[in-house]
Amino acid sequence: MAKHHIKTIAVLIAGMAATAGMAVSAPAASASSVPPVPAGALIWLVNENSGKCLAIAGGGTADNIYANQYTCDFHPSRIWYLVDRGNNTYWIRNYNSGKCLAIAGGGTADNIYANQYTCDGHPSRLWYFVDMGYAKYHIRNWNSSKCLSIAGGGTANNIYANQYTCDSHAARKWYFIPR
Repeated sequence: MAKHHIKTIAVLIAGMAATAGMAVSAPAASASSVPPVPAGALIWLVNENSGKCLAIAGGGTADNIYANQYTCDFHPSRIWYLVDRGNNTYWIRNYNSGKCLAIAGGGTADNIYANQYTCDGHPSRLWYFVDMGYAKYHIRNWNSSKCLSIAGGGTANNIYANQYTCDSHAARKWYFIPR
């Protein structure tokens, strides 16, 4: 898979049923957009900088296991789906664990790592998307308005995901590949 190319796949595999939405206010930061895949579709979330997929470390299924990047393959810990929570906010759920992508402890500072946690009403489990052009998106945490990023802009496997102030660095841009 080329680092800066998106594979076009004609058929999306409809996976999980979306759960009922919860009422939340629209994100206060810049305008959000609808992601380029429907809720429930199985996807890889690919980092523009590294060309690697967002994953859960070791394929674990417990709460608080950190998210990292890993070569895109067919392990279920690298597959995600979106659950529409209303007002252009989403849970990003891991296919392997059924847990939601979250920011550890609900923190709002830069460099707090992303992990998986039971999907609940806490705003650190909600995400929205800002279209950056060329089918790339900032994935922004609703609680902090910071962007999902790969620590230090690293490109190797197993570098953890964190949140960081949104800017134009490729480590904070993501694209979606239907699975």
